[in-house]
Amino acid sequence: MNMTLRISNPKVLWCILLVSLILLANYTLYHTDIAKPISTGVVIGSFLDFLLFIPFTTYFLVIRKRISTKYLFVVVAACYGTAWLIIPNDIFSAFSISKYILFSVEAIFITIELYFVSKIVIKIPLIIRNFKQYNHPFFTTRMEGAIFSTIKKSRSIKIMISELSILYYSLLSWGKKKPQKLKFFTYHIKTSNIALNIMVIHAMVLESLGFHFFLHVWSPLLSYIIIFINVYGILFILAEIQAIRLNPIVFLGGNLHIQIGITKRIIIPLDKVESFGTVKQNLPNKKMIFDGTLNDFMKEQPNVEIILKEPIKSQLLYGFTKMVTTVHLKVDEPEEFYMLLKSEQF
Repeated sequence: MNMTLRISNPKVLWCILLVSLILLANYTLYHTDIAKPISTGVVIGSFLDFLLFIPFTTYFLVIRKRISTKYLFVVVAACYGTAWLIIPNDIFSAFSISKYILFSVEAIFITIELYFVSKIVIKIPLIIRNFKQYNHPFFTTRMEGAIFSTIKKSRSIKIMISELSILYYSLLSWGKKKPQKLKFFTYHIKTSNIALNIMVIHAMVLESLGFHFFLHVWSPLLSYIIIFINVYGILFILAEIQAIRLNPIVFLGGNLHIQIGITKRIIIPLDKVESFGTVKQNLPNKKMIFDGTLNDFMKEQPNVEIILKEPIKSQLLYGFTKMVTTVHLKVDEPEEFYMLLKSEQF
């Protein structure tokens, strides 16, 4: 089942519209003079909106048959936080029962998460053994193969694999080298992508230091939240740099293995390639393109286009997927890439 949610989906659009109207109505009630004085019935109605109507609307229009049901608990927690922001403090604190509702939901959510974690912990020795035996140059693909050979696929596990990949590439991959015994092509040497990422890290470090001291005076909690987000962002960019360096485009076992940083991957069977060459200007469906070009100071144009005979699923971060019929790349040695692709294909 394709787990990707499209904003253009009519049900998703209806959900966004209904939730927006509910939020707007509740904000108007408490921050204008329309309904003052606020009665107990109005407050109870607001809590029903936030803790029942919005979660169930989200479940039936977005979550059901698309993603795991346990994400409903995340929606409830988010709704509780939104209620806390919209409903004035003196009114909100008077209805302490809402806290117990949230704690109950969170307790269920944590119990489910611990159940999934326990399933993984029990099988860690087998996962490690499978990881060592799984022959693939990309860490994320090896980890995915090792885990899914022992545990059933789920969005939670895919998110965990993405987080493990970020930690591995940002902290544990320094000193590693590219796969030397395979036919591979780099795609970053003739770009300024790594320099751009280093500049972004530099800016984030300065921003973290400056904003931390400024926000700490006003809200210590918010300052630490910003610090946490920035540290995660720095680790993410470091992981992106290392994944770009260590994961070139590889020909292996009759397939073309492409991993662009840590954000997107695709395995293309060479017998599924219809044609390849320079990039065409007009394509019938631009939404089904795998964009393998890196971010740069100026947007670089791809120098390789691969047309597929049929749609192939590409893997995105956190378990999302995308069906593609065309692959765009910007390799450092395009002519050599064309020659090898032709010799491997025929």
